[in-house]
Amino acid sequence: PFGSRINRAWGLALRKKFCRSFDFELQAAATEDGILLSLSDQHSFPLEDIFGFLHPDRVEEVLVQAVLQVPIFGTRFRWVSSRALAMQRFQAGKRVPPHLQRARSEDLLAAVFPAGVGCQDNHGGADVELPDHPLVTQAMDDCLREHMDVDGLKAVLRGLRDGTIRTLARDLPEPSVFAHQMLQSQPYTFLDGAPLEERRARAVALRRTLSPQDAVAFGALDAAAIAQVVEEAKPLVRDEDELHDALLTFVALPEAEVPAGMLETLVAQRRAAWMTLPAGRFAVAAERVWHVRALWPGVVLEPAVEPPPGDAPVESETAAVALVRGRMEVCGPITAAELAVRVGLGESQVLQALARLESDGQVLRGAFRPSTGEPLQEWCDRRLLQRIHRLTVGKLRREIEPLSTQDFMRFLFRWHHLEEDDTLRGEGGLQKAVSLLQGVEAPAAAWELALLPARMRSYQPELLEQACFNGVLAWGRLTPREGRTTPGPARGRPPISPLPLGEGQGEGAVHEAEPTPPTTPRPTMSRAANITFALRTDLDWLLAAARPEAKPGSPWRPQVLSTAAQDVLAVLENRGACFFQDIVTRSRRLAAEVEDALWELLAQGAITADAVQNLRVLQSPAKRKRQKLLQRGGPGRWSLLELSEDKPTDEVLEHLARLFLQRWGILFRELALREPLCPPWRDLVRVLRRMEARGELRGGRFVQSVGGEQFALPEAVDLARAVRRKAPSGARVHLAAVDPLNLTGVVTPGSRVPAVLGHWVTYVDGVPQGVEERATEDAEE
Repeated sequence: PFGSRINRAWGLALRKKFCRSFDFELQAAATEDGILLSLSDQHSFPLEDIFGFLHPDRVEEVLVQAVLQVPIFGTRFRWVSSRALAMQRFQAGKRVPPHLQRARSEDLLAAVFPAGVGCQDNHGGADVELPDHPLVTQAMDDCLREHMDVDGLKAVLRGLRDGTIRTLARDLPEPSVFAHQMLQSQPYTFLDGAPLEERRARAVALRRTLSPQDAVAFGALDAAAIAQVVEEAKPLVRDEDELHDALLTFVALPEAEVPAGMLETLVAQRRAAWMTLPAGRFAVAAERVWHVRALWPGVVLEPAVEPPPGDAPVESETAAVALVRGRMEVCGPITAAELAVRVGLGESQVLQALARLESDGQVLRGAFRPSTGEPLQEWCDRRLLQRIHRLTVGKLRREIEPLSTQDFMRFLFRWHHLEEDDTLRGEGGLQKAVSLLQGVEAPAAAWELALLPARMRSYQPELLEQACFNGVLAWGRLTPREGRTTPGPARGRPPISPLPLGEGQGEGAVHEAEPTPPTTPRPTMSRAANITFALRTDLDWLLAAARPEAKPGSPWRPQVLSTAAQDVLAVLENRGACFFQDIVTRSRRLAAEVEDALWELLAQGAITADAVQNLRVLQSPAKRKRQKLLQRGGPGRWSLLELSEDKPTDEVLEHLARLFLQRWGILFRELALREPLCPPWRDLVRVLRRMEARGELRGGRFVQSVGGEQFALPEAVDLARAVRRKAPSGARVHLAAVDPLNLTGVVTPGSRVPAVLGHWVTYVDGVPQGVEERATEDAEE
């Protein structure tokens, strides 16, 4: 320990150096024993390099610029001004209050040193030059040599450079006991202005003691942990489509890693090819042909495949980074020489690509694997390294023991509040239930007959109606499908067309047109038509995911629409949300035609309504009859179901990942592919890995008998642990077959249960017992 004066000077200079190098204001603290720097995920460099960041001949210049940005300079200037009698400490026989002294000191500093109180952004990145003024010179000298010890810091830095002071860098999976005091240091040790509750150091988990096994090899990584994480990170290749996804990720896959007989199908479809390099034979996807040509000019593909139309050539550096990135995401700690053999590149190209990934914060370098000889420089993906660190200290292995299939179903029932003692209540419970189900498209009748009542105690339809009227919830069809068809005009009537104005007819006059031949099949709405309920705040994200080609302000226009539906759609485009009678008046159509047109547009996913009552009439002939007699077209307003603003693709993917995690708690490929809005797994898993690197979720093995990568929310891990510890109690759960939690044959053993309205599956302690059929017709029928 060099003491707080040297450490404070060293810490401030390092903080300024990091700001200039990484363009990031990091948090720092200095005590009598050491310096604490709190970096972010974007900072990556060899640990031993930090000892050479500062040069003894230039450290004073850096420290001067750092001191000008911290409060100590203003305090010292006020003390110097008071001692020099440039400021009065007493006035009219009374002591000048401290706040007035500070204000007058700032005014004096602005007069003798304007740049000291000015905005440094106006200097264009240049250093602030100190004026030749005795007050400023003395204040800066007091900061550097009384509050800090810049001369002692220079001596330390010279000792580091000439070798008289030996340095040792250690990358540890958790803080050393010697760092605990700095992590819990008080505000007077802080070198920046961040408050105590916002400091990164407070988020570091500390343990009072370590097991002897962990203390012996504190800085080494466990070989079993490395092997486990590498095995978990491997992509699952079970069919040709999954192999194609792997080829897109890896760019070039060695022949030894290609499952036998799978690539022939892709080759026959011209979706992949073989190439021969000095390092061996590699498989390449057609979408990565430009990468191959950039890295290996003149290489021959067997058979010859061309990249898809629209793909542009890439530079060799970009191609090398993509090739190395794909391999680093799954291989764990590896040297540059070993990686060069696996990807078929030269070691120099691999090192350049690794340096690029290191600057992006994706990979780290160090000595990670146990070694008996001189440790080699290795590289590892940051996300995988974090998992290995947690497994090395044994914490994660004990906390996250994989759930059995039975316990996983019990977990899902608890996660969705399906147990009798854990059901939701009231308006808040309704919003929670919808947030768990939004994006799932289920039959219209199932929402109020099975899905919502299963998660709520004493479900009241009025709550759903009120939430939709208040703008909290919305409903509609996100991904329209071809449904039942009508061979001609609805209800067998000839279509009614408006007459143009100015021909002796009043506004709204109609005439009968000639009967038209059967129209193109169009989907229609029924009680079995799939819709979804969603929170209004999330509706834009769901629409952006379901309709990537949609643009804000441009309503969804189905390709097949009847003339009446086109007229109604035009009214809603021009007038916005309208009541039923307004649509009838402005479209100049009969009420029956407008009603049929609204159902057609609703089936196509083009419109929605404020009232849920308009949806309920589809489920009951009695309600439809009463609606025609009392209030045709239903209550509330009809409006377009369209985007309000454009959503970037990366943000849509991240929102979908959060949506799926909120629904399942524990997410893996089989569950994600059941989602109607699921993007390609290779794109979704990148988002999940990024969220894991930020600490927002956990990655590992959470469910037995499921391959591939798995991710879980922290609260889901806690709930899964509680479910595993609780012994089965014979709890019975009756689940509708259309419920997304119907995973019989997907996760649980046995044959699949079709998602048919009216079929129910009975689970006892998470084990399916049988399927029964119940009447789901409305009570009024």
